[in-house]
Parts: sequence; structure tokens; C-alpha cells
Amino acid sequence: MSKFLHGPLAVIVGFYLALGIAFAVTVPAWQVPDEPAHYNYIRQIAQQGQIPVLMPGDYDGAFNMQRIAPPHAQLSEADRAQLEAVQYEDHQPPLYYLLAAPIFALTNGSLLALRLFSVLLGALGIGLTWLALREVFPERPGVVAFATALVALLPQHVFMLAGVNNDALAEALLALVVWLTLRLIVRGRAPTAAEAGALAVTLGLCFLTKTTAYYMPPVAGLAVLALSRRGRVWVFHVGLFAALAALIGLPWWARNLALYGGTDVMGLTRHDLVVVGQTTTAEWIAAHGWLSADPESYLVRGARFTFQSWWGMFGWLSVALPGWLYAALLAFSVLSLALFVAYAIRAARKLSNGQKQALLALAGLTVVTILGFVWYNTKYVQHQGRYLFPALIPAALAVSLGWHQVLARLPALADRAWLLFTGLMVVLDGYALLRVIAPALR
Repeated sequence: MSKFLHGPLAVIVGFYLALGIAFAVTVPAWQVPDEPAHYNYIRQIAQQGQIPVLMPGDYDGAFNMQRIAPPHAQLSEADRAQLEAVQYEDHQPPLYYLLAAPIFALTNGSLLALRLFSVLLGALGIGLTWLALREVFPERPGVVAFATALVALLPQHVFMLAGVNNDALAEALLALVVWLTLRLIVRGRAPTAAEAGALAVTLGLCFLTKTTAYYMPPVAGLAVLALSRRGRVWVFHVGLFAALAALIGLPWWARNLALYGGTDVMGLTRHDLVVVGQTTTAEWIAAHGWLSADPESYLVRGARFTFQSWWGMFGWLSVALPGWLYAALLAFSVLSLALFVAYAIRAARKLSNGQKQALLALAGLTVVTILGFVWYNTKYVQHQGRYLFPALIPAALAVSLGWHQVLARLPALADRAWLLFTGLMVVLDGYALLRVIAPALR
């Protein structure tokens, strides 16, 4: 492990930390999406000593979009007082906020301290991403480093990880689940009770962190079920796995049922009732249509905005990169997809059964993430690329495998491609921060 910590991983994490700190310091207060609501969740725990309840009045769309979200927004004293009422994230699972509350208390509510806490959690997720990918391709450190660099240095990802929200912890736990799952798959044997228990506990913590972290349990569960059937005690292992994960999430789900009623185990029905005024998909389609020459038609706008906000759409999605840069990133993305398809057709035959099954598990995570994204957008217009970040690890691996298929003919370059790519991503992040974000928001 030490040789990896002093090699590519150390370089990637070092650049990430430098950029994450720079983003956290430079981006003005509240100019990360939903940051005031996440901050207030932490504040309520730190000051009141209890997990908050989502209530009518916790969301004021007009105040959000007119007073907080605009670039160069200047809050009056009245606005600052009203800011404490922005609490529409109170339905979120509590683990991140419970961990952040002591930092709030020790720093007198410092926004920067809480942002830096998220940056550190992001570094943890990057390290776990490395471990997960190395489990599948231990003999190809260049592939692992290239993919890890994309996860660590994607501009929109750095921007979100440098804000106050529960994304960083959710992604770190998700990366841990991916690592534990891929480790079992590649080794191709029934999990021991300890291995099944460790995976179950991690999944249980996902249940207490963020709803998007729920995407991995079906994939991990199927892997445990399939592998456990190879042993004699598979019923015990699967039962232990399911019981432990459910036991950790059960108090939270029971609490939500008691507070919100019906079958609202995650508080999402209450959330829908509270966020009155948020643009619905039906309203958007009625105004612009499904697909037409109108650039704001639902599918056209959805494809464009999702792509742009995957790479970089800053502030409250109002600060965009230049058009020429999106065009270059689109060309890179299309070429990367084509290269991965070629890799899947030609090179996948050389993979071991464990590697093939691991890639199938990552494909499963990707499919579940996309389905979750589509489902959310059937209710509200939320064409935000960050909602696809639970699939960032498999996406980054696909990009890396595709490019290394081409670079295989140039071994000397292939071994250092990760470093060149890391440098390019650092330049992209620096450009986004200094030439786009800072002038637009400060």
C-alpha cells in the first residue's frame, strides 16, 4: 500500500486537495447548490441537539432564486435572517450532518471549516476509488490512475465536494461498497461472515447518508447472493448481510414513518409537499414540448444541460463554461465512448471471469443510477449531471480503458498517460476557477 501512497495516488490526491481548498476559499458563501439548506441542517443539530423535521415553510423558491442563487448576490440583513429558514433538506438521512455538527460547534459555525470537512471526505472517496479499481486491474496501474484522476479532478465534482452537502460522505461510502463488492467478485469465492458483515454495515451507513447511495445495495446484494451460493452456508451469509444492513437503516425509516405517515420511509413524499413552486416536468413539457426546434424543449434541454453540468456548471447552475470548451469536452466524451465500445468488443475477451463480472457489476451500478436520474426527472426538471455521479467510478474506468486500448501501441506513453491527463485536468480546473467562477461569482 505504501508504494501507491507515494506514487500516482499521492499525486492525484495532492492536486485534488489543493484545488478543493482553492474552490472552498474562492467560491462565495451559499454559491453551491442547496448549501444554505445543508448548512442549516447542521446548525439545527449543533444548536438544538436533535435531528430536524421537514416542515411546510422550509422551502421558499422565490427567495432561493431571487436572493441567494444569482451571481454576485448581496444579502441584506433581512436576507441573512431569512437564510436560517432555508431548511428544505431536513428530510435527508442524518449521518453526514451528525459528523459535521461538532465542527460547526468548535468553529462557531464557520462555513469554510465545514467546506474543508467535505473536501477531506472527498479525498477519502478518491482513495477508496483507487482501491476499488486496483482490485479489478492490479496489473494495470496506469489504467487505475487515469480513471482515479478523472474522478478526483472533474471540475463539477471538485466544485460540489468543496461545498457543504452530504455528497462527499455518500460518495466515499459508495466507493467503499464498490471496493468491497468488487473484491468479493474478483476473488470468486463465497464471502466469509466477516466479509458479508463488513459490506452490510457499509450499506447500512449508506442508508443513513443519502438517497442516491441506495443505488449500490441491489448490485452488492446480487453479488453476495451469487457468490454465497458457491458455499455451504450461503443462506446464513445472505441472511446476515440483509439483516445487518436493514437493522442499521430501520430506526431512520421507522422515525420517518412515525413523523410523515403513510409509506414515506425516506421523507420524499413530505419533500414533494414542501417544495411547492419547483418546476415540474409536466409544466416544462406543456410550455416547451418534448422534442422540437425549441432549444428549451424537454429532451434537447435535458441532454444539453445534463452534459454541461456533468463537466462544469457552477453557482446555482447559472455560471457556464465557454461554448468552445463544452464543444471540446463533447468531442472528448464521444471519442472516449467510441474507444470504450471498441475495447469492449476487442479486448474484453482477454479479461478473466472475475474481471468480466466486476465490469458487469459496475455496469449494473451505472444502469441503476441512470434509472434513478430518469425517475427523478419524471417529477421535477432536474437535469443536473451531478445526480449521475454515483456512476462516476464506472464512467471514469470506461474512459480510461478506452484510451489505454489506443495507447497500448505506445507502451512508454501509456505508462505516463495518467500524469499527462492529470495535468490537463488540473489546467481545466484552474481555468474554471480563475477565469469562469471567480469573475462570475465574486
